[in-house]
Amino acid sequence: MPSPTPLHQPDEPPRKGRGDNATAITISVIQFFSTLVDRFGWPGAALIALGTGIQLWATTDQKHQMVDMFILGRGMQSWWPMVVPSVAFVLLVWAQRETNKREVRKIKQEMRRIVEEKSALQEELSERRLRHSRPDE
Repeated sequence: MPSPTPLHQPDEPPRKGRGDNATAITISVIQFFSTLVDRFGWPGAALIALGTGIQLWATTDQKHQMVDMFILGRGMQSWWPMVVPSVAFVLLVWAQRETNKREVRKIKQEMRRIVEEKSALQEELSERRLRHSRPDE
C-alpha cells in the first residue's frame, strides 16, 4: 500500500489555513471571558458580555426598545420578560457562590497544610513537643 502524500514538503513549514485563525480567535475569546469571570465573577462577566453584545450588535431602535421594556416597564404585556432574566441572574449568582465555596475550601486546606508543616519544623528545631490550641474551623 503506498504511503499517503504529505500536504507540504518536509523541508518547508506547514501552511496555516483559515481554520487555524478561527481557532486562535476562539481561544483568545475564551481566555478573555475566563479573565472576566476571574476578575468580576460569573454575574459580572455575564453582564459585561451582554452589555458588550448589545452595544456592538443592537440597532439604536432595539436599544431604545430594551430601555423602554426592561428599565421603564413600558410595553410589558406578559411576565416572562422580567422572570427569565431574573432566573438567569439568580443561576449566575448561585454558580459564583459554588465557585467561591470551592476556592475557600482549597485555601483552608492549604492553610492547614502550612500550619502542620510549620509546627513540625518548629518541633524539630526546638527538639520538644509543642502544645497546640484547638484550630478554629
